[in-house]
Amino acid sequence: MIEGGIWLILYIVFVFNPLANLVEKSGLVRIQHEKRSYTLIQDYTSLRSGSCVIFNDDGIPYNAITDSDSGMGIAAYMDPRMCSSEPYLFKITNVHLYLYVPFGSDYLWPVNIQVNIRETLEGDKCNGPGPILCSQNFSIPSDSAYPKMMKLSLASPYCIDCPFFLEIVYLSHREDSILPCLVTDEAVTTGPDTCNNWFLDNLGYHSWVEYWGYPPIGDAFIRASGYTNDPECELCGDANRDGFTDIGDVIYLINYLYKNGPIPNPLWVADINIDGVVDVGDVVYLINYLFKSGPEPCC
Repeated sequence: MIEGGIWLILYIVFVFNPLANLVEKSGLVRIQHEKRSYTLIQDYTSLRSGSCVIFNDDGIPYNAITDSDSGMGIAAYMDPRMCSSEPYLFKITNVHLYLYVPFGSDYLWPVNIQVNIRETLEGDKCNGPGPILCSQNFSIPSDSAYPKMMKLSLASPYCIDCPFFLEIVYLSHREDSILPCLVTDEAVTTGPDTCNNWFLDNLGYHSWVEYWGYPPIGDAFIRASGYTNDPECELCGDANRDGFTDIGDVIYLINYLYKNGPIPNPLWVADINIDGVVDVGDVVYLINYLFKSGPEPCC
């Protein structure tokens, strides 16, 4: 009788309790308690007016995602409206994340990652990440490991006028090496999927619930910092500085290049394909974007 009761309890705990199953899921480990003396960088930005940090996590590092490989990563939804009701144009200047190394593990350092700023697909975060707007590679040294939260500064801060996905992707590495782990928080979503987190593997993107099951693990510890209504923010491709990127900018660039028209000011907003010069290639890029669903300008 007692033995039967024990089996019943074990069956309920491990079959009907999805959270218990989640703890045992391959590719996920708890951050050890003695290592949870983490450091949150408070000086994300200067104290300049409009400085802000965008994030979804609850501030408590809890899980580490193991068994990652080249091409795998996480995309986290970032909404500048958490900073203010009218944050645009928002200038993204820095990216913040943890990389965790469990005790007794021989992990690869430096680790090479790619930081991508992506559109939301068709303007809806529940459709997943869309095309890349800007991208930069980083080589992360071992002294940046957890419990330190990294601050990666973008070489070219990106100005944006809508919510976006911030993505961390592992780049190629030695086949026999093990990659440090991205981190999530302690919270477990019990309601509908927020669509704030997407997992990337060799099969493509997976929603958090699709990948981890229900209820999924907490939010990814990936943050963006920058400035709302930044006065230095110029809209890439807005050569005539009317606040829009449209056919007027195509005409302005053609006049500048071939009819001794006024120079775009600042000139970099007209280097739409980021090749270091302003020429016919930028005109073609802008026309493709405006009329042929080409990639968005990214200066």
